[in-house]
Formats: sequence, structure tokens, C-alpha cells
Amino acid sequence: MRTALISEVKDISGRMGGYYALMNYKYSNLCTKAEPASLLPVDIYIDATRMDMEQVAIVGSPREDQLSIIPKDEHYLEPIVRGVFDAHPEFKLEIKYISEDLKREDERYLLYTMPEVNKDRRDLLANGVKSLYEETSARIKAVFAKDKLNLIQGVQGLPAEEIKELEDALDQAYDQNKGMVDQAYELKRKEIEDAYDRYLKNHPDEEWKPASISSEPQSGQEIPRENPKTPEKPADETPKKKKDFDVTKGFVMGSDE
Repeated sequence: MRTALISEVKDISGRMGGYYALMNYKYSNLCTKAEPASLLPVDIYIDATRMDMEQVAIVGSPREDQLSIIPKDEHYLEPIVRGVFDAHPEFKLEIKYISEDLKREDERYLLYTMPEVNKDRRDLLANGVKSLYEETSARIKAVFAKDKLNLIQGVQGLPAEEIKELEDALDQAYDQNKGMVDQAYELKRKEIEDAYDRYLKNHPDEEWKPASISSEPQSGQEIPRENPKTPEKPADETPKKKKDFDVTKGFVMGSDE
């Protein structure tokens, strides 16, 4: 194939791949486990100047469901808390000390725990993931159809075998990008189901229920899974109070006493 046409195919593939990358980025913000990439959209303002997380803190993951954020300056702690809360109010926060014995104010850090994936959260995540998948698939298909038509129309003077080679290359580029989108979707679905399974193991009084999704995607079948049998257990009817958030005392946001 001619060099100019190879370049055109790469450009079209790149545009389709851009939608795939955007979908993956958005998937990282639908958290079932600790994802450092979920902190990318966090806006942190220091003296009215916006800064990225890597500029103001060191991020770690001490556990699969936790993110630790160590401010590079003690004065950054509160702006980081506010920024993370704006982007991810569902994250549960604890304020810790590097040395629990000394408890120095200038050695505090943030420990975020991802929320458990119960039935309601599983449904919310599953529908969000499905919606992003369908939107991305439609965008890739639209880019492919429009760009392929325009490119083929522009080379009608070439020999038929060269046009056929170009069409095959474009089809292959579409199949590769669509395949990556399908795979990312299936992996995210499985991640959500695995997180729901972990929740059920920690709450044996609850029964497994199918996801509440309006229709199944075209990309694959329902993920095989077993319906775990759980013993019946009387529910605790005692109302629980919510703790108020206080950045200076390190209460856990949204947790029960």
C-alpha cells in the first residue's frame, strides 16, 4: 500500500483509539478498587492556583481497596481533602499519622477506602459501564464509517486491487479498536461482579441478586456465576448515626458509628 494511504489508515485508527482511551479513563473513575488514575480529575487549589495531585502529594495503595495520599506540605492536606471530596464523595476518608505514637500534625496523611459494592452500587456501576461502552462503540463506528467513505471516494482513480487493500486495512483497524473496547468492557463488568462477590462474603445475611440492567450488551453473554447460599439472619433494626466530617479530627466520611 502507498505510504500516504498507510498514514491515512493510521490517522483513522488513532481517532478511533482516542475514544477507547477516553472510555478506559472514565472506567478508572467508576471504582471498585483503588485506582490511582481516579485521582486525575481531582482539582486541588493552593493559593488560588490549580495543581495536580502529583505536584502536592505522594500517592500509594497499601491495600487493593485503599489509596494513601501523603501531602508534600502539611498545608496541602485540607485542599487535597476538598478536591478529592468534590471528585469522589463516595470515597471513605480517614486521617492518619505516619507515627501513631507521636501523632505530629505535620505528619498526617489521608487514607481513602473504596466503598463496598453492594447490590445498589453494583447496579449503578454496571449501568454506567454499559452506557459508556455503548457510547464509545457508536462513536468508533461513526468515525470509521465517515472516514472510510471519504477516503475511498478520494482514491477512485487507483487500481481496484489497491482500493481493496485499503478497504481491508481500514476494516482491520476498526476490528482491532472495537475488539479493545469490547475487551475493556467485559473486564470492567467482571471487576464489578467480583467486587459484589466480595461484598456478599463479608455480609452473609444478604443474598445474591441479578444486576438490574435494562438489556444485555451485544458484545457478549452474561458473566457465569453461582448464586451463593446464605443462612438467614435477623436484621439489626437499631438505627445508626452518621459521623460528621471534620478535617482536623479525621472522622470517616459516611461511615457508621
